[in-house]
Amino acid sequence: MTEVRKGIMYRATLYYDERCTLCKRSVLLLKRLDWRNALQPKPLSMAPENIRPQSHEERELILEDSAGIYRAYGVHRRLCARVFPFVLAAPIIWLGAITGLGPFIYGVIARHRIRVLGACEPWIYEEK
Repeated sequence: MTEVRKGIMYRATLYYDERCTLCKRSVLLLKRLDWRNALQPKPLSMAPENIRPQSHEERELILEDSAGIYRAYGVHRRLCARVFPFVLAAPIIWLGAITGLGPFIYGVIARHRIRVLGACEPWIYEEK
């Protein structure tokens, strides 16, 4: 949900791996579903240093909003509160979080998406 404080609208910033085809397609879908304009997608290379993953091997979604910074599966849990269609998936997402199955599946997909999906280019940060 887009938060309003003193008449100012706060949008969550969603950082994604811009060199990943799967990530780019997911962001395009999210833009279509985000009819409330609650998300501002940005490439991971534009993330501030304190948010950016420490390792070049880490590829994850990062969501920054007024409540905090969410990574990996936590992003999907937070999207349930920000993007309407995800509200419908909230029980499944929360069940996955409680059982640990959600983060496990997310991790497997993230680690193997290049080999299985052929989705990504090599990922290297360029220093600013």
